[in-house]
Amino acid sequence: DPADFGTIYAALWAGRQGPWENGEWDGPRSGLFKSTDGGTTWRQLTGGLPTPAEGLGRIGIGIAPSNSKRMYALVDAKTGGLFRSDDAGEHWQRINTETRIWGRGSDFAGVRVDPLNPAIVYVANTSTYKSLDSGQTFVAIKGAPGGDDYHSIWIHPTDPGIMILGSDQGATLTVNGGQTWSSWYNQPTAQFYHAITDNQFPYWVYGGQQESGSAGVASRSDYGEISFRDWHPVGVEEYGYVAPDPLHPNLIYGGKVSRFDQNTGSVQQVGPVAETDPRYRFLRTEPLLFSPLDAHVLYFAGNVVFKTVNGGQRWQVISPDLSRPDWEAPASVGTFRDQVPREGRRRGVVYTLAPSFHDIQTLWAGTDDGLIHLTRNGGASWTDVTPPALTPWSKVSMIEASHTRAAAAYAAVNRFRLDDLRPHIYRTRDFGKTWTETVAGLPANAVVNAVKEDPRRAGLLFAATEIGVFVSLNDGDAWQPLQLNLPRTAVRDVVIHGDDLVAGTHGRGFWILDNITPLRQLA
Repeated sequence: DPADFGTIYAALWAGRQGPWENGEWDGPRSGLFKSTDGGTTWRQLTGGLPTPAEGLGRIGIGIAPSNSKRMYALVDAKTGGLFRSDDAGEHWQRINTETRIWGRGSDFAGVRVDPLNPAIVYVANTSTYKSLDSGQTFVAIKGAPGGDDYHSIWIHPTDPGIMILGSDQGATLTVNGGQTWSSWYNQPTAQFYHAITDNQFPYWVYGGQQESGSAGVASRSDYGEISFRDWHPVGVEEYGYVAPDPLHPNLIYGGKVSRFDQNTGSVQQVGPVAETDPRYRFLRTEPLLFSPLDAHVLYFAGNVVFKTVNGGQRWQVISPDLSRPDWEAPASVGTFRDQVPREGRRRGVVYTLAPSFHDIQTLWAGTDDGLIHLTRNGGASWTDVTPPALTPWSKVSMIEASHTRAAAAYAAVNRFRLDDLRPHIYRTRDFGKTWTETVAGLPANAVVNAVKEDPRRAGLLFAATEIGVFVSLNDGDAWQPLQLNLPRTAVRDVVIHGDDLVAGTHGRGFWILDNITPLRQLA
Protein backbone atom coordinates (compact mmCIF):
# COMPACT_ATOMS: atom_id res chain seq x y z
CA ASP A 1 0.00 0.00 0.00
CA PRO A 2 1.70 3.27 -1.07
CA ALA A 3 -0.03 5.11 1.80
CA ASP A 4 0.74 2.56 4.52
CA PHE A 5 3.93 0.54 4.29
CA GLY A 6 2.61 -1.90 6.89
CA THR A 7 -0.16 -2.99 4.54
CA ILE A 8 0.98 -5.59 2.03
CA TYR A 9 -0.90 -7.54 -0.62
CA ALA A 10 0.23 -10.88 -2.00
CA ALA A 11 -1.24 -12.88 -4.87
CA LEU A 12 -0.58 -16.61 -4.57
CA TRP A 13 -0.83 -18.85 -7.61
CA ALA A 14 -1.03 -22.59 -6.94
CA GLY A 15 0.09 -23.54 -10.42
CA ARG A 16 1.84 -26.72 -11.45
CA GLN A 17 3.25 -27.83 -14.78
CA GLY A 18 3.90 -31.39 -15.82
CA PRO A 19 7.08 -32.26 -17.72
CA TRP A 20 5.11 -32.92 -20.91
CA GLU A 21 3.73 -30.33 -23.30
CA ASN A 22 0.60 -28.53 -22.04
CA GLY A 23 0.47 -30.46 -18.77
CA GLU A 24 -0.66 -27.78 -16.32
CA TRP A 25 -3.00 -27.43 -13.39
CA ASP A 26 -4.33 -24.73 -11.06
CA GLY A 27 -4.68 -25.79 -7.44
CA PRO A 28 -7.12 -24.91 -4.66
CA ARG A 29 -4.79 -22.55 -2.80
CA SER A 30 -4.59 -19.68 -5.26
CA GLY A 31 -5.88 -16.39 -3.90
CA LEU A 32 -5.31 -12.77 -2.91
CA PHE A 33 -4.07 -12.12 0.62
CA LYS A 34 -3.62 -9.02 2.78
CA SER A 35 -1.48 -8.19 5.79
CA THR A 36 -1.85 -5.03 7.89
CA ASP A 37 1.07 -5.73 10.22
CA GLY A 38 3.98 -5.84 7.81
CA GLY A 39 3.53 -9.50 6.92
CA THR A 40 3.27 -11.05 10.38
CA THR A 41 -0.29 -12.24 9.81
CA TRP A 42 -2.37 -12.63 6.66
CA ARG A 43 -5.99 -13.09 5.67
CA GLN A 44 -7.50 -13.95 2.32
CA LEU A 45 -9.59 -11.44 0.38
CA THR A 46 -12.54 -13.20 -1.23
CA GLY A 47 -15.39 -10.72 -1.50
CA GLY A 48 -16.53 -10.91 -5.11
CA LEU A 49 -13.43 -12.67 -6.51
CA PRO A 50 -13.62 -16.05 -8.29
CA THR A 51 -13.09 -19.13 -6.14
CA PRO A 52 -10.88 -22.19 -6.74
CA ALA A 53 -14.05 -24.05 -7.74
CA GLU A 54 -14.35 -21.53 -10.57
CA GLY A 55 -10.84 -22.31 -11.80
CA LEU A 56 -9.04 -19.52 -9.97
CA GLY A 57 -5.47 -19.19 -11.22
CA ARG A 58 -3.03 -16.32 -11.50
CA ILE A 59 -3.90 -12.85 -10.15
CA GLY A 60 -2.23 -9.55 -11.01
CA ILE A 61 -2.89 -6.53 -8.79
CA GLY A 62 -2.51 -2.77 -9.22
CA ILE A 63 -2.99 -0.14 -6.50
CA ALA A 64 -3.77 3.50 -7.24
CA PRO A 65 -0.97 5.59 -5.65
CA SER A 66 -3.28 8.62 -5.38
CA ASN A 67 -6.01 6.63 -3.59
CA SER A 68 -4.82 3.33 -2.20
CA LYS A 69 -8.35 2.15 -1.50
CA ARG A 70 -8.80 1.88 -5.27
CA MET A 71 -7.39 -1.43 -6.49
CA TYR A 72 -7.57 -3.43 -9.71
CA ALA A 73 -7.05 -7.16 -10.16
CA LEU A 74 -6.56 -9.15 -13.35
CA VAL A 75 -7.94 -12.59 -12.52
CA ASP A 76 -7.47 -15.78 -14.52
CA ALA A 77 -10.49 -18.04 -13.95
CA LYS A 78 -13.52 -19.47 -15.73
CA THR A 79 -15.24 -16.25 -14.64
CA GLY A 80 -12.10 -14.16 -15.06
CA GLY A 81 -11.63 -10.56 -16.08
CA LEU A 82 -10.64 -7.21 -14.61
CA PHE A 83 -11.98 -6.62 -11.09
CA ARG A 84 -12.07 -3.35 -9.13
CA SER A 85 -12.24 -2.60 -5.42
CA ASP A 86 -12.87 0.78 -3.81
CA ASP A 87 -12.39 -0.34 -0.20
CA ALA A 88 -8.81 -1.67 -0.16
CA GLY A 89 -9.73 -5.14 -1.37
CA GLU A 90 -12.63 -5.99 0.92
CA HIS A 91 -15.19 -6.10 -1.89
CA TRP A 92 -14.67 -6.60 -5.63
CA GLN A 93 -16.72 -6.06 -8.76
CA ARG A 94 -15.97 -7.50 -12.19
CA ILE A 95 -15.94 -4.51 -14.53
CA ASN A 96 -14.47 -5.91 -17.76
CA THR A 97 -14.63 -9.37 -19.33
CA GLU A 98 -12.75 -8.72 -22.59
CA THR A 99 -10.41 -11.67 -23.09
CA ARG A 100 -7.92 -9.46 -24.93
CA ILE A 101 -6.99 -7.84 -21.60
CA TRP A 102 -7.06 -10.89 -19.31
CA GLY A 103 -6.80 -13.95 -21.58
CA ARG A 104 -3.81 -16.29 -21.33
CA GLY A 105 -3.67 -15.48 -17.65
CA SER A 106 -0.86 -17.94 -17.01
CA ASP A 107 1.31 -15.74 -19.26
CA PHE A 108 0.11 -12.24 -18.38
CA ALA A 109 -0.89 -10.47 -15.17
CA GLY A 110 0.42 -6.92 -15.51
CA VAL A 111 -1.89 -4.12 -14.36
CA ARG A 112 -0.79 -0.66 -13.24
CA VAL A 113 -2.57 2.56 -12.24
CA ASP A 114 -1.67 6.12 -13.15
CA PRO A 115 0.04 7.69 -10.09
CA LEU A 116 -2.10 10.84 -10.28
CA ASN A 117 -5.46 9.60 -11.59
CA PRO A 118 -7.03 6.40 -10.20
CA ALA A 119 -9.36 6.12 -13.21
CA ILE A 120 -6.47 5.61 -15.66
CA VAL A 121 -5.45 1.95 -15.83
CA TYR A 122 -2.88 0.10 -17.96
CA VAL A 123 -2.94 -3.62 -18.72
CA ALA A 124 -0.16 -5.70 -20.31
CA ASN A 125 -1.02 -8.58 -22.63
CA THR A 126 -0.22 -9.30 -26.27
CA SER A 127 -0.69 -5.54 -26.61
CA THR A 128 -0.60 -2.88 -23.91
CA TYR A 129 -4.00 -1.32 -23.23
CA LYS A 130 -5.13 1.91 -21.56
CA SER A 131 -8.43 2.77 -19.89
CA LEU A 132 -9.61 6.28 -19.00
CA ASP A 133 -12.83 5.15 -17.28
CA SER A 134 -11.67 2.93 -14.41
CA GLY A 135 -11.34 -0.16 -16.57
CA GLN A 136 -14.72 -0.25 -18.27
CA THR A 137 -13.24 0.24 -21.76
CA PHE A 138 -9.72 -0.08 -23.13
CA VAL A 139 -7.79 1.00 -26.22
CA ALA A 140 -4.49 -0.48 -27.37
CA ILE A 141 -1.57 1.94 -27.09
CA LYS A 142 1.34 -0.37 -27.92
CA GLY A 143 1.69 -3.58 -29.90
CA ALA A 144 3.58 -5.09 -32.81
CA PRO A 145 5.61 -3.99 -34.62
CA GLY A 146 7.99 -2.94 -31.91
CA GLY A 147 7.34 -5.67 -29.40
CA ASP A 148 4.57 -7.97 -28.27
CA ASP A 149 3.77 -10.19 -25.30
CA TYR A 150 4.10 -7.41 -22.74
CA HIS A 151 4.70 -8.54 -19.18
CA SER A 152 5.57 -5.53 -17.05
CA ILE A 153 4.72 -1.83 -16.85
CA TRP A 154 6.59 0.88 -14.94
CA ILE A 155 5.14 4.39 -14.58
CA HIS A 156 7.15 7.34 -13.28
CA PRO A 157 5.79 8.16 -9.79
CA THR A 158 5.37 11.91 -10.46
CA ASP A 159 5.30 12.17 -14.27
CA PRO A 160 2.93 9.53 -15.71
CA GLY A 161 3.92 10.49 -19.24
CA ILE A 162 7.13 8.53 -18.68
CA MET A 163 6.60 4.77 -18.87
CA ILE A 164 8.67 1.65 -19.56
CA LEU A 165 7.22 -1.57 -20.95
CA GLY A 166 8.97 -4.92 -20.62
CA SER A 167 8.23 -7.31 -23.49
CA ASP A 168 9.70 -10.55 -24.79
CA GLN A 169 11.87 -8.46 -27.11
CA GLY A 170 13.21 -6.08 -24.48
CA ALA A 171 12.30 -2.74 -22.92
CA THR A 172 10.66 0.18 -24.70
CA LEU A 173 10.23 3.71 -23.30
CA THR A 174 7.84 6.60 -23.81
CA VAL A 175 8.18 10.14 -22.46
CA ASN A 176 4.93 11.48 -23.91
CA GLY A 177 2.27 9.16 -22.54
CA GLY A 178 2.54 6.57 -25.29
CA GLN A 179 2.35 8.81 -28.35
CA THR A 180 5.80 7.57 -29.41
CA TRP A 181 8.04 4.78 -28.14
CA SER A 182 11.72 3.99 -28.22
CA SER A 183 13.09 1.01 -30.13
CA TRP A 184 14.28 -2.26 -28.63
CA TYR A 185 16.69 -2.81 -31.53
CA ASN A 186 19.42 -1.23 -29.40
CA GLN A 187 19.23 -4.08 -26.87
CA PRO A 188 20.79 -7.56 -27.26
CA THR A 189 17.80 -9.29 -25.68
CA ALA A 190 16.88 -11.99 -28.20
CA GLN A 191 15.74 -15.28 -26.65
CA PHE A 192 17.13 -18.04 -28.86
CA TYR A 193 16.33 -21.74 -28.61
CA HIS A 194 19.17 -23.09 -30.74
CA ALA A 195 22.12 -21.84 -32.75
CA ILE A 196 23.58 -22.94 -36.07
CA THR A 197 25.95 -21.44 -38.63
CA ASP A 198 26.28 -21.65 -42.40
CA ASN A 199 29.29 -21.74 -44.72
CA GLN A 200 29.18 -18.22 -46.13
CA PHE A 201 32.01 -15.76 -45.64
CA PRO A 202 31.56 -14.14 -43.31
CA TYR A 203 29.47 -16.91 -41.85
CA TRP A 204 25.97 -16.24 -40.56
CA VAL A 205 24.38 -17.41 -37.31
CA TYR A 206 20.73 -18.50 -37.22
CA GLY A 207 18.10 -19.33 -34.64
CA GLY A 208 14.44 -19.21 -33.72
CA GLN A 209 13.69 -16.56 -31.10
CA GLN A 210 10.85 -16.20 -28.64
CA GLU A 211 7.99 -14.04 -29.97
CA SER A 212 10.18 -12.67 -32.75
CA GLY A 213 10.15 -15.39 -35.37
CA SER A 214 13.66 -16.19 -36.50
CA ALA A 215 16.88 -14.35 -37.18
CA GLY A 216 19.93 -14.72 -39.36
CA VAL A 217 22.83 -12.54 -38.24
CA ALA A 218 26.18 -11.88 -39.90
CA SER A 219 29.15 -12.84 -37.72
CA ARG A 220 30.97 -9.68 -38.82
CA SER A 221 29.83 -6.44 -40.40
CA ASP A 222 30.93 -3.99 -43.06
CA TYR A 223 29.71 -1.14 -40.86
CA GLY A 224 32.17 -1.32 -37.97
CA GLU A 225 29.68 -3.04 -35.68
CA ILE A 226 26.89 -5.56 -36.04
CA SER A 227 23.58 -3.69 -36.19
CA PHE A 228 20.04 -4.23 -37.44
CA ARG A 229 21.44 -3.85 -40.97
CA ASP A 230 23.17 -7.20 -40.54
CA TRP A 231 20.24 -9.43 -39.64
CA HIS A 232 16.93 -10.46 -41.13
CA PRO A 233 14.19 -13.04 -40.50
CA VAL A 234 14.56 -16.40 -42.23
CA GLY A 235 10.98 -17.67 -42.30
CA VAL A 236 11.20 -20.00 -39.29
CA GLU A 237 8.77 -20.17 -36.37
CA GLU A 238 9.95 -18.79 -33.05
CA TYR A 239 10.72 -22.11 -31.35
CA GLY A 240 12.16 -23.88 -34.34
CA TYR A 241 15.50 -25.28 -35.33
CA VAL A 242 17.11 -23.64 -38.35
CA ALA A 243 18.90 -25.75 -40.98
CA PRO A 244 20.75 -23.84 -43.73
CA ASP A 245 21.01 -25.92 -46.89
CA PRO A 246 24.70 -26.89 -47.35
CA LEU A 247 24.26 -27.14 -51.14
CA HIS A 248 22.08 -24.08 -51.73
CA PRO A 249 23.12 -21.17 -49.48
CA ASN A 250 20.00 -19.19 -50.38
CA LEU A 251 17.69 -21.89 -48.95
CA ILE A 252 17.01 -22.17 -45.24
CA TYR A 253 14.85 -24.85 -43.63
CA GLY A 254 13.31 -24.59 -40.20
CA GLY A 255 10.50 -25.36 -37.82
CA LYS A 256 8.11 -28.18 -38.81
CA VAL A 257 9.20 -27.71 -41.76
CA SER A 258 9.45 -24.45 -43.72
CA ARG A 259 11.78 -23.59 -46.59
CA PHE A 260 12.83 -19.96 -46.95
CA ASP A 261 14.32 -18.64 -50.19
CA GLN A 262 16.54 -15.66 -49.39
CA ASN A 263 16.56 -14.58 -53.04
CA THR A 264 12.79 -14.18 -53.29
CA GLY A 265 11.75 -13.90 -49.64
CA SER A 266 9.17 -16.65 -50.12
CA VAL A 267 8.37 -19.27 -47.48
CA GLN A 268 7.01 -22.69 -48.41
CA GLN A 269 5.80 -25.40 -46.05
CA VAL A 270 7.50 -28.69 -46.95
CA GLY A 271 6.93 -30.74 -43.79
CA PRO A 272 6.20 -34.47 -43.99
CA VAL A 273 2.64 -34.36 -42.60
CA ALA A 274 0.07 -31.98 -41.20
CA GLU A 275 0.78 -31.22 -37.56
CA THR A 276 -2.75 -32.37 -36.71
CA ASP A 277 -2.21 -35.86 -38.19
CA PRO A 278 -3.28 -38.18 -35.32
CA ARG A 279 -0.51 -40.66 -36.10
CA TYR A 280 2.20 -38.24 -35.04
CA ARG A 281 3.03 -35.90 -32.18
CA PHE A 282 5.06 -32.71 -32.35
CA LEU A 283 6.22 -30.20 -29.76
CA ARG A 284 7.05 -26.55 -30.19
CA THR A 285 10.72 -27.38 -30.73
CA GLU A 286 11.63 -30.38 -32.87
CA PRO A 287 15.07 -31.34 -34.24
CA LEU A 288 15.81 -30.51 -37.87
CA LEU A 289 19.32 -30.90 -39.27
CA PHE A 290 21.31 -32.03 -42.29
CA SER A 291 23.59 -35.03 -42.25
CA PRO A 292 27.27 -34.01 -41.99
CA LEU A 293 28.17 -36.83 -44.42
CA ASP A 294 25.53 -36.37 -47.13
CA ALA A 295 24.33 -32.82 -47.71
CA HIS A 296 21.19 -34.11 -49.44
CA VAL A 297 19.90 -35.82 -46.29
CA LEU A 298 17.69 -33.76 -43.98
CA TYR A 299 16.37 -35.28 -40.74
CA PHE A 300 13.29 -34.19 -38.80
CA ALA A 301 11.43 -35.76 -35.89
CA GLY A 302 8.20 -35.88 -33.94
CA ASN A 303 7.43 -39.09 -32.11
CA VAL A 304 9.12 -40.77 -35.10
CA VAL A 305 12.12 -39.83 -37.23
CA PHE A 306 11.61 -38.51 -40.76
CA LYS A 307 14.13 -38.26 -43.59
CA THR A 308 14.14 -36.48 -46.95
CA VAL A 309 16.79 -36.42 -49.67
CA ASN A 310 15.09 -33.96 -52.01
CA GLY A 311 14.37 -30.86 -49.99
CA GLY A 312 11.08 -32.04 -48.51
CA GLN A 313 9.39 -33.13 -51.74
CA ARG A 314 9.09 -36.63 -50.30
CA TRP A 315 9.66 -37.86 -46.76
CA GLN A 316 10.35 -41.31 -45.37
CA VAL A 317 9.58 -42.50 -41.84
CA ILE A 318 12.71 -44.29 -40.63
CA SER A 319 11.76 -45.20 -37.07
CA PRO A 320 8.89 -46.47 -34.98
CA ASP A 321 7.49 -44.35 -32.16
CA LEU A 322 10.59 -43.92 -29.99
CA SER A 323 8.83 -42.50 -26.92
CA ARG A 324 8.01 -44.37 -23.73
CA PRO A 325 4.96 -46.62 -24.16
CA ASP A 326 4.02 -46.22 -20.49
CA TRP A 327 5.21 -44.34 -17.41
CA GLU A 328 4.25 -43.31 -13.92
CA ALA A 329 3.46 -39.67 -13.24
CA PRO A 330 6.57 -38.14 -11.66
CA ALA A 331 6.65 -36.82 -8.11
CA SER A 332 7.07 -33.28 -9.46
CA VAL A 333 3.40 -33.31 -10.48
CA GLY A 334 2.63 -33.32 -6.76
CA THR A 335 -0.98 -33.54 -5.63
CA PHE A 336 -2.14 -33.63 -9.25
CA ARG A 337 -0.72 -37.10 -9.96
CA ASP A 338 -4.19 -38.63 -9.69
CA GLN A 339 -5.46 -36.21 -12.34
CA VAL A 340 -3.05 -37.46 -15.00
CA PRO A 341 -5.28 -39.36 -17.46
CA ARG A 342 -4.38 -42.96 -18.11
CA GLU A 343 -5.45 -42.97 -21.74
CA GLY A 344 -3.04 -41.86 -24.46
CA ARG A 345 -0.04 -42.80 -22.40
CA ARG A 346 2.46 -42.09 -25.14
CA ARG A 347 3.12 -38.37 -24.94
CA GLY A 348 6.84 -38.01 -25.55
CA VAL A 349 8.61 -37.02 -28.74
CA VAL A 350 12.10 -37.21 -30.18
CA TYR A 351 13.70 -34.00 -28.92
CA THR A 352 17.22 -34.34 -30.33
CA LEU A 353 18.91 -36.09 -33.25
CA ALA A 354 22.64 -36.66 -33.74
CA PRO A 355 23.83 -38.11 -37.04
CA SER A 356 27.25 -39.72 -37.00
CA PHE A 357 30.28 -37.92 -38.41
CA HIS A 358 31.77 -41.30 -39.41
CA ASP A 359 28.97 -43.52 -40.77
CA ILE A 360 25.94 -42.35 -42.75
CA GLN A 361 23.93 -45.29 -41.38
CA THR A 362 24.39 -44.30 -37.72
CA LEU A 363 21.94 -41.93 -36.03
CA TRP A 364 21.25 -41.19 -32.35
CA ALA A 365 17.82 -40.06 -31.10
CA GLY A 366 16.87 -38.75 -27.65
CA THR A 367 13.35 -38.14 -26.38
CA ASP A 368 11.87 -35.61 -23.98
CA ASP A 369 10.51 -38.46 -21.85
CA GLY A 370 13.94 -39.89 -21.13
CA LEU A 371 15.00 -42.45 -23.76
CA ILE A 372 17.99 -42.72 -26.09
CA HIS A 373 17.89 -44.91 -29.19
CA LEU A 374 20.54 -45.73 -31.77
CA THR A 375 20.33 -47.06 -35.30
CA ARG A 376 23.39 -48.29 -37.17
CA ASN A 377 21.59 -49.36 -40.32
CA GLY A 378 19.89 -46.19 -41.47
CA GLY A 379 16.73 -46.72 -39.43
CA ALA A 380 15.96 -50.32 -40.40
CA SER A 381 16.22 -51.20 -36.71
CA TRP A 382 16.72 -49.24 -33.50
CA THR A 383 18.29 -50.20 -30.17
CA ASP A 384 17.33 -48.73 -26.82
CA VAL A 385 20.64 -47.58 -25.30
CA THR A 386 19.21 -45.39 -22.52
CA PRO A 387 21.48 -44.85 -19.49
CA PRO A 388 19.95 -46.72 -16.53
CA ALA A 389 19.87 -43.51 -14.46
CA LEU A 390 17.35 -41.81 -16.75
CA THR A 391 13.89 -41.87 -15.22
CA PRO A 392 10.72 -41.01 -17.17
CA TRP A 393 10.59 -37.39 -18.39
CA SER A 394 14.32 -36.81 -18.04
CA LYS A 395 14.49 -34.62 -21.15
CA VAL A 396 17.39 -35.57 -23.42
CA SER A 397 17.86 -32.02 -24.63
CA MET A 398 20.89 -32.60 -26.85
CA ILE A 399 22.96 -35.52 -28.12
CA GLU A 400 26.31 -34.88 -29.78
CA ALA A 401 27.88 -37.65 -31.84
CA SER A 402 31.64 -37.51 -31.45
CA HIS A 403 33.55 -35.90 -34.29
CA THR A 404 36.70 -37.88 -33.51
CA ARG A 405 35.55 -41.35 -32.35
CA ALA A 406 32.87 -43.35 -34.13
CA ALA A 407 31.58 -45.14 -31.00
CA ALA A 408 31.45 -42.07 -28.75
CA ALA A 409 28.59 -39.69 -28.03
CA TYR A 410 27.53 -37.20 -25.38
CA ALA A 411 24.05 -36.52 -24.00
CA ALA A 412 22.87 -33.39 -22.18
CA VAL A 413 19.89 -34.20 -19.95
CA ASN A 414 17.63 -31.47 -18.60
CA ARG A 415 15.49 -32.49 -15.59
CA PHE A 416 14.29 -28.96 -14.82
CA ARG A 417 10.62 -29.94 -14.98
CA LEU A 418 11.23 -32.77 -12.53
CA ASP A 419 12.35 -30.19 -9.95
CA ASP A 420 15.94 -31.35 -10.43
CA LEU A 421 18.24 -28.39 -11.08
CA ARG A 422 21.46 -30.41 -11.07
CA PRO A 423 23.63 -30.77 -14.20
CA HIS A 424 23.50 -34.05 -16.12
CA ILE A 425 25.89 -34.98 -18.93
CA TYR A 426 26.42 -38.58 -20.01
CA ARG A 427 29.26 -39.98 -22.13
CA THR A 428 29.52 -43.26 -24.00
CA ARG A 429 32.50 -44.67 -25.85
CA ASP A 430 30.92 -47.96 -26.96
CA PHE A 431 27.78 -47.03 -28.93
CA GLY A 432 25.68 -46.66 -25.80
CA LYS A 433 26.40 -50.02 -24.17
CA THR A 434 27.71 -48.16 -21.13
CA TRP A 435 27.41 -44.56 -20.01
CA THR A 436 29.31 -42.41 -17.52
CA GLU A 437 27.91 -39.25 -15.96
CA THR A 438 30.57 -36.53 -16.31
CA VAL A 439 29.68 -33.38 -14.38
CA ALA A 440 32.61 -32.82 -12.01
CA GLY A 441 33.23 -29.09 -11.65
CA LEU A 442 29.79 -27.98 -12.82
CA PRO A 443 27.84 -25.95 -10.22
CA ALA A 444 24.92 -27.69 -8.55
CA ASN A 445 22.42 -25.41 -10.31
CA ALA A 446 23.92 -25.56 -13.80
CA VAL A 447 21.05 -27.22 -15.68
CA VAL A 448 22.59 -28.41 -18.96
CA ASN A 449 20.88 -27.67 -22.27
CA ALA A 450 23.55 -28.76 -24.76
CA VAL A 451 26.99 -30.34 -24.97
CA LYS A 452 29.24 -30.11 -28.03
CA GLU A 453 32.63 -31.55 -28.97
CA ASP A 454 35.28 -29.58 -30.81
CA PRO A 455 35.56 -31.05 -34.33
CA ARG A 456 39.34 -30.73 -34.33
CA ARG A 457 40.41 -31.66 -30.81
CA ALA A 458 39.24 -34.90 -29.21
CA GLY A 459 38.02 -34.43 -25.66
CA LEU A 460 37.53 -30.65 -25.88
CA LEU A 461 33.90 -30.19 -24.85
CA PHE A 462 31.62 -27.20 -24.32
CA ALA A 463 28.44 -27.20 -22.24
CA ALA A 464 25.59 -24.71 -22.58
CA THR A 465 23.81 -24.33 -19.23
CA GLU A 466 21.17 -22.16 -17.61
CA ILE A 467 23.91 -20.08 -15.95
CA GLY A 468 26.54 -19.84 -18.69
CA VAL A 469 29.10 -21.78 -20.74
CA PHE A 470 31.57 -24.32 -19.37
CA VAL A 471 34.53 -26.10 -20.95
CA SER A 472 36.18 -29.46 -20.38
CA LEU A 473 39.72 -30.18 -21.57
CA ASN A 474 39.59 -33.90 -20.75
CA ASP A 475 36.47 -35.36 -22.35
CA GLY A 476 34.14 -34.29 -19.56
CA ASP A 477 36.09 -35.63 -16.59
CA ALA A 478 36.35 -32.08 -15.23
CA TRP A 479 34.61 -28.83 -16.14
CA GLN A 480 35.45 -25.18 -15.57
CA PRO A 481 33.70 -21.87 -16.39
CA LEU A 482 34.24 -20.19 -19.75
CA GLN A 483 32.25 -17.11 -18.81
CA LEU A 484 34.65 -14.22 -19.51
CA ASN A 485 32.41 -11.28 -20.53
CA LEU A 486 29.43 -13.45 -21.46
CA PRO A 487 26.33 -12.21 -19.57
CA ARG A 488 25.16 -14.45 -16.75
CA THR A 489 22.12 -15.79 -18.54
CA ALA A 490 20.62 -18.99 -19.88
CA VAL A 491 22.58 -20.47 -22.79
CA ARG A 492 20.47 -22.88 -24.82
CA ASP A 493 23.00 -23.98 -27.44
CA VAL A 494 26.59 -23.68 -28.60
CA VAL A 495 28.16 -24.44 -31.97
CA ILE A 496 31.79 -24.48 -33.11
CA HIS A 497 32.44 -22.81 -36.45
CA GLY A 498 36.06 -22.98 -37.56
CA ASP A 499 38.00 -21.43 -34.70
CA ASP A 500 34.98 -19.67 -33.17
CA LEU A 501 32.57 -20.73 -30.44
CA VAL A 502 29.03 -19.40 -30.93
CA ALA A 503 26.54 -19.28 -28.04
CA GLY A 504 22.79 -18.89 -28.41
CA THR A 505 21.44 -17.33 -25.21
CA HIS A 506 17.83 -17.13 -24.09
CA GLY A 507 17.68 -13.45 -23.30
CA ARG A 508 20.92 -11.83 -24.50
CA GLY A 509 21.12 -12.79 -28.18
CA PHE A 510 24.05 -14.49 -29.93
CA TRP A 511 27.61 -14.24 -28.61
CA ILE A 512 30.82 -15.33 -30.34
CA LEU A 513 34.12 -16.25 -28.69
CA ASP A 514 36.78 -15.65 -31.33
CA ASN A 515 39.60 -18.15 -31.80
CA ILE A 516 39.48 -21.11 -29.40
CA THR A 517 42.95 -22.24 -30.56
CA PRO A 518 44.46 -21.75 -27.06
CA LEU A 519 41.87 -24.15 -25.62
CA ARG A 520 42.78 -26.72 -28.26
CA GLN A 521 46.40 -26.43 -27.24
CA LEU A 522 45.50 -27.05 -23.59
CA ALA A 523 43.24 -30.05 -24.26
